[in-house]
Amino acid sequence: PMPFVDLPNAPQARNGPKMARPEPFDGERAKCRTFIRNIEVYVFVNAYQFPNEATKVLFLLSYVQGKKVDNWKNTMTGRVLEWAWT
Repeated sequence: PMPFVDLPNAPQARNGPKMARPEPFDGERAKCRTFIRNIEVYVFVNAYQFPNEATKVLFLLSYVQGKKVDNWKNTMTGRVLEWAWT
């Protein structure tokens, strides 16, 4: 007989409230607080999708878009990935 091997479970779909994804942030200061709050709520409700701080920050950065913020986003993404890989 084959020995029983305990394999890690694949991530399960969660049955919970469906939250709208955040609107992209284009660098407009007046929208910053709302953007961050929307990210926080989404990450909180979908915590199972974010196993560490790097995934949370990369999720946030994926919604930062536009000419005003592209250079900053690329710099920060590189820093997070460098930090996560060490």
